[in-house]
Parts: sequence; C-alpha cells; structure tokens
Amino acid sequence: MCSLCGRVDLVEGTGYPRGHLRPGDGRGHRDPINPGRVCPGQIHGPFFMGHRFVTDVLAIRASIGHPMGCSTSVPALRSALTTLAETLLLAASRVLQIDEGEMEANWSPVQPSLGRCIDLCLYDVLPGGAGFARACQDALDEILREAEVMLSPASCGCQTSCYRCLRHYANQGYHSDLDRRLGRDLLAYLLHAEIPSLSQEEESWAAERLAQALRLHNISAGTNVQVPGPEGVITVPLIVNPGGTALWVLPTHPLLDPNELAHPLLDAALMLAQPIHPIDSYSVEHRLPSAFESISSMLG
Repeated sequence: MCSLCGRVDLVEGTGYPRGHLRPGDGRGHRDPINPGRVCPGQIHGPFFMGHRFVTDVLAIRASIGHPMGCSTSVPALRSALTTLAETLLLAASRVLQIDEGEMEANWSPVQPSLGRCIDLCLYDVLPGGAGFARACQDALDEILREAEVMLSPASCGCQTSCYRCLRHYANQGYHSDLDRRLGRDLLAYLLHAEIPSLSQEEESWAAERLAQALRLHNISAGTNVQVPGPEGVITVPLIVNPGGTALWVLPTHPLLDPNELAHPLLDAALMLAQPIHPIDSYSVEHRLPSAFESISSMLG
C-alpha cells in the first residue's frame, strides 16, 4: 500500500505482489487519482486484513471414509457441504424458534493429519455469543432430524433449491451452489452410512445429455445400448463410437471417489478389455464442456 496516494495491490503468494507495488524498489507507480502522474510515495506492507470476532461456535466434525471423496477442491463436494451447512442453519432456526439471521453456518476442511474429516460450524453472530450455539448442541439430534425432513423429496419438488426450501435473501450470493440432492446424499451418508448412487433415471439423463453434446460435434453416440457381456447381455448407458474402438461411458455419483468406484459395468469392461470412462453427473450437469473434453481426450 502506498501511504501517499493510497494505491493498493493485492498480494498473491508469499511476498509477491500481483500488481506493480513492490516495497523498496524506488521506481514509483501510477497515481490512481491523477492520470499520467507518477507517484513517488513509499510502499508499505504487505498488510493482512482480518478481524477477530469472538463468539460461540458449535463445530461438528464429520468423518468421510471410502468410497466417498474427501477433497474440498471437488465442486460437487463443496456444493454438498454448502447445502448441508445452510440446511443445518435453517433447521436450527426452526427447532430453536429463532430467526435464521441470529446465526451463521459454514464448513471448513480439516488438516489431513487428523483424518478424512470436514468441520460443519454453527455460530452466533453476536460478539460473545447469545447462547444459540450451545442450544444447538443440546438439540443437535432434533436439528439433524429436521434437516433430513427439509432435504427429503417430499418436502419440496424443486430440482436443486428454491425460495420455498433453502433459498432466502441472506444466502443469495451462493444460490447456485445449493443442491438439495447432494446435500441429502451427504447427510444420509454421515448419519446412516448410506453410500450414494445414481438412480436409473439420473444415469439415463446424464448419458443422454452427453450424447447430445457429442452428436453436435458429429461424434456418434448411443444410449442404453445392450451388448454381450461376460455372463449375458448387459446395458451400457452410453457408447461412443467415432468409427474406431468403442468407448463405454458410465455416469457416476459426484460424491464418490473416482479411484474407489465399484460398479458391475466396470467389472464387465475389465473382463472384456473394453475401454470405459466413468464421469460424474455433476460435471455433466454444470460443466458440460469439460465433460465433453474428457471424453474427447479418450477418443484421441
């Protein structure tokens, strides 16, 4: 930061300014107020802008084992965690009969040395806390049951989220990240150890969406194709055959670790020495170009 003209640059990495302000270089920099003028002011920093906020926090450590994925760099898991945190906040406000603005919710990854875990946090927005976080701890079982009800298909008929279930004014910044299906599947795993899977309808929808994208690029693709298997006829959700070796494509659940997948079609492809490419349904729905590119790279 320049103390004379007020110009500020963001810092990227350790001690490396993204812009042109470098402490002690003596070269001067553009004045942000007077175009064309070079400011001779001294550069200070870097400064780390933070705020200490002391309040009550309820941290719920969730253990995520195999075959679930645990990398928070995966967009689907981030969406599921954001959805679950928001659902817990709304469930807590209903159980405690308080306004949802009285608390906040978030999630945080845990150091790998502590295991495959994620922290889900509920905290008071008042400095020092208002006692709501402790009340959430006391009523946690009821809050979790209410969250299950809120995420159940019977509670709302929307595909991802809407203002009748999870959306409200305060969380409008991440409406696109809220996905009831992913939040429901993650909660079912955490509470009941249920391994998520795609329904036949979801699998067929993802295969057809990919097939349409491939055909737009003049790549032949067939959906729900029956082929001879090791022990009889099997149905392949999507077969891509651009005139050479056929490629099987298997839509998978986005919360599963791609290195831990178990599916009869994968076993059949292995026995037949048949190339097969698993692809998660979240990428098909939200990142179709990258899903298309991953298939194209397999075709050569």
